Amino acid sequence: MHRRAFLATAGAATLAACTDPANDTAGAGTSEPHEPTAGTDTPARETAASQVATSAAPPKPRWAPYLASAGAPPFENGVASGDPGSDEVTLWTRVTGSSEPDVAVGWEVATTDDFTDLVAAGSTTAHVDDNHSIRVRVMGLPPGPLFYRFGIEESSSPVGRTRTAATSHDAPLRIALFSCQHYEEGWFVAHRAAVQDAPDLVVHVGDYIYGRWGVGTTVRSQPLARPRDLADYRALYDTYRSDPDLQQLHAAAPFVAVWDDNEIRSDLAGTVPDPRDAPAKRAWWESQPTSLEPPAGDGTLPIHRAVDFGVARVWLLDGRQYRSPHVCEDLEDIPGVDRCAAVDDEARTMLGAEQEAWLDNGVADDGAWDLVAQATVVADLSVTLGGLTGINNDQWDGYAAARRRLLSSIGRTPRSVILSGDIHAAMVNVLTGPDGETIPEFVTPGATSRMDSGLAAGLRLAFGLRTAIRTFEPDVQGYVLLDVEPQQVRATLRTVDPLDPASTPSTLGQWVVTPDARRPQHI
Repeated sequence: MHRRAFLATAGAATLAACTDPANDTAGAGTSEPHEPTAGTDTPARETAASQVATSAAPPKPRWAPYLASAGAPPFENGVASGDPGSDEVTLWTRVTGSSEPDVAVGWEVATTDDFTDLVAAGSTTAHVDDNHSIRVRVMGLPPGPLFYRFGIEESSSPVGRTRTAATSHDAPLRIALFSCQHYEEGWFVAHRAAVQDAPDLVVHVGDYIYGRWGVGTTVRSQPLARPRDLADYRALYDTYRSDPDLQQLHAAAPFVAVWDDNEIRSDLAGTVPDPRDAPAKRAWWESQPTSLEPPAGDGTLPIHRAVDFGVARVWLLDGRQYRSPHVCEDLEDIPGVDRCAAVDDEARTMLGAEQEAWLDNGVADDGAWDLVAQATVVADLSVTLGGLTGINNDQWDGYAAARRRLLSSIGRTPRSVILSGDIHAAMVNVLTGPDGETIPEFVTPGATSRMDSGLAAGLRLAFGLRTAIRTFEPDVQGYVLLDVEPQQVRATLRTVDPLDPASTPSTLGQWVVTPDARRPQHI
């Protein structure tokens, strides 16, 4: 039986829900991740990509309050912050509507939202080569809530709220986990709802933009699909970043992100370069509040990194750039064969050897939670029918040895949790490491993206008796709210109706894991 025919017959194959089915598949570039930091549990932070500033406060603020009614402001994409450290954070904005190649921009950080208590200030330049985006790494900041803004002459940006990363293992941490936000397929009401939950950190595990048209019911239009060059990718990010609810979420808390396939191209895997790679990575970097260096001339952009919040380390993994090519494709006329042997090849990797070593060297049983954030579902989602086993080889099912190594690395501490997305369904899974370790996985649903109803029904049937899949909710959209404390992690599934612009959030369920009871308990 043809593999694809088998998957369709089963009605329960775990298709890559966030993957563009019409997009062509090509290989990845040959870039390698940066070297792991030797001799430390947590890797050193990358060098700031723009101006690095230490605290130096002027006597008074320099701009009048932001007035949204004052005409088209020069900051139409809002503001954002990200990659927080113990006394530092990256501030981001983009100057819009300017025809000048270089634009001087001032910035301020204060402990109050009226900016009467400034703790840092300075100026930088928005360059046309960076699409007039800027990022400033501000260092020497105090703990606690901080407020920031940018200014050009008499115009100021909206005010953003940020914070540095707490260093105490006793300080709780609240995370809003997002994935899969197709602009056309729904309003960003999940983002608006998350602002009300007051997270300390927002983690986005991929599909921030979509390079395809919306599927099914749509509520608005994006300017193009199938981006091909830098101008196309910039236009998509500009559309997404113009959404007021997404802007509010960015302005509410530090934001960290990794990409999945739609930020670059569908099913990025392998070694064959594609002309879309470099512009896609460049536009992603321009649009994210990250401290990462800009892409190299050959398009190389390592994005894996860790954020240490004391009570938890958040590991941000890149499962796209370094993965081995797909196998088990187009298997014709092989009745009785459950899966192709190539899936189990020990040399196959999802993260690349250097990123694997970086994570393995960094995870530590030191009282902090290790939250491993990455794009695709790690749990076994294979489906067996009539003696044949179908897999979605774009998920970790297509990288069995790499999955085993991942679980071995993070399973040695009782405080490890995997955070995933991509599949357009909420899931709570129990994974088992090679030595019997139990590792929980929380999968956030799409913020707007939906799973096909026929596929959802088939997967419900296929997963109904799987004890390792504790919860499978394919008919919801929203996000997962994580409350991290020294002795427990509580995950709350928050759902919305993205087709209703006035939708308010509901809580569908809560689960708790502890170092002693690592299987998620529904409460």
